[in-house]
Amino acid sequence: MKIKMSGDMMFSLRKLALLGAVGQPVKLSSVHFAEAIKSSVQTAGRRLQELEREGFVHR
Repeated sequence: MKIKMSGDMMFSLRKLALLGAVGQPVKLSSVHFAEAIKSSVQTAGRRLQELEREGFVHR
């Protein structure tokens, strides 16, 4: 099964992995995630929502 993923989603998943979210849950605020991906808090929130909608993260 192939998953079609945007570059933004891939980048966001990679950043989450670098923050320790591989095989274990991590607590992460939208502000901290925004800083990690160098974006606004609104963009970070949208990225997290998209990842959640696709089943990659649970919030």
